Amino acid sequence: LREFQENLSTNPKSLLVEIPTGEGKTEGSLLWAINNLYNTHSKIIYTLPTQITSNKLYERVDSFFDKSECGLIHSSAKIYLEKAYERENGEVDDIFKSDFLLSKSFNKPITVSTIDSLLKYFINIGRFNIATKNFLNSTIIIDEVHAYDLKLMGFLKRFLELCQEFEVKVCLMSASIPNKIKELLGIKNYPLITQKDLFEKKANEITKVETPLEDDFYLILEKFESRKNILVIRNTVKSATATYEELQELGIISEDIVLYHSTFKKGDRTKKEDLIFKKLKENKPFILVATQIVEVSLDIDFDVMFTDNAPIDSLIQRFGRVNRKKSLEKKGEIYIYKVENPLPYPEAILDLTFETIEDGYFELGIYVEWLNKVYNRLFVEDIVTINEITRLFDVGYKKYNETIKKLDGIKKSPDNYDLRDIEESKNDYILYDDYMEGKTDYEYTIALPYYLEKEFKHTLPSYIQDNLFYDVLKLDYSFERGVIFPNKEDTSFDFM
Repeated sequence: LREFQENLSTNPKSLLVEIPTGEGKTEGSLLWAINNLYNTHSKIIYTLPTQITSNKLYERVDSFFDKSECGLIHSSAKIYLEKAYERENGEVDDIFKSDFLLSKSFNKPITVSTIDSLLKYFINIGRFNIATKNFLNSTIIIDEVHAYDLKLMGFLKRFLELCQEFEVKVCLMSASIPNKIKELLGIKNYPLITQKDLFEKKANEITKVETPLEDDFYLILEKFESRKNILVIRNTVKSATATYEELQELGIISEDIVLYHSTFKKGDRTKKEDLIFKKLKENKPFILVATQIVEVSLDIDFDVMFTDNAPIDSLIQRFGRVNRKKSLEKKGEIYIYKVENPLPYPEAILDLTFETIEDGYFELGIYVEWLNKVYNRLFVEDIVTINEITRLFDVGYKKYNETIKKLDGIKKSPDNYDLRDIEESKNDYILYDDYMEGKTDYEYTIALPYYLEKEFKHTLPSYIQDNLFYDVLKLDYSFERGVIFPNKEDTSFDFM
């Protein structure tokens, strides 16, 4: 065991773990959870920000423990588990169905879950009593705590208060969470597990570029021709798609470049992820063009990254996708470009971030210093942004008590809540071509901003729509590019 893993595994309290990416937080937190199983605490719940990361961790956990002891919970977990069961057993039978029903309420000894799924069951006290009992009977690991939006963090603060009240132990983990956000979240005084020498490692040479990324496509080609794996991260779907198309026009063939963002069908996203991992394992150079979706969703490792400027905490997450093992012989390269359009981020934090980061080859601990410097200045210099941060925290914090007051028996308790700020602006849709072919299952849905309904919603007869769970949008689509929007110049398509 490393020093921090030893200290973590023997600690009997709720705590905060701050360790760089790729250094063994997962294994350390599982040892902590196992060692804290006693008397009433007989289960482990491990939560992550996304379905993708939850699926990947479930595969790892499945190799640590007996398969029958492991459960997976998120909105599309059934699809994922059905396919895995089919591969092993040929068909989905009653054994699978009963086992899945058992795991849905956190009955398994160890459950991997998205944070949203855990909080959904938690807020439904009075509806899901078995799930509530199992929650009270668990030790809980909340990984990548920095990755949540401010509204969900506000709710998480209330959740942590109730965990303390019911003596439920929680291990919070992050590679980079600002001190100011710790204060808002109420975890500033949690016992801290860290290891100084891990932050003394170096991974990547950083270069700031004052011009937009579009001006440097030939450098991307040059690095690719020198047999480097390249990661290009753009801040919006539109700019990522445009970059993908322009690199192809400059001569990159389709088998050497992959586009990955949020406007792919759920099933196609899984195929894209498998393709990305396959190409990385082949050790043959390729280019991945993506949005910030890769910050926490994929466990990937590239040689060179070209990225739009982003908030400092997002940039640190992106840094972790290059030279993940921090090899001195294989120093990574990172190029950060100024953006002309700040969307979808507040302009103030982008300006402070670009001003704070420096060119050079730095220890990982310097990134944390930059992080706190940006947020300390933000809280002093930008009252508008800080007011919005505290407002969203407050909305999320009050959500639990407000919901409990509204609940009136099992029948009136809904299954989901707008715990994330982003959920107010996105819905799942089926594309018209898929609807015409009868493909209306969850794996064919795409999460898109609801305002697109005004222009692209296809009106169906009411007797059909009433029996169809998703609205239908008439948009072109391809596996290579995702949704194809008709007007490239329209700024209304500048979303993540």
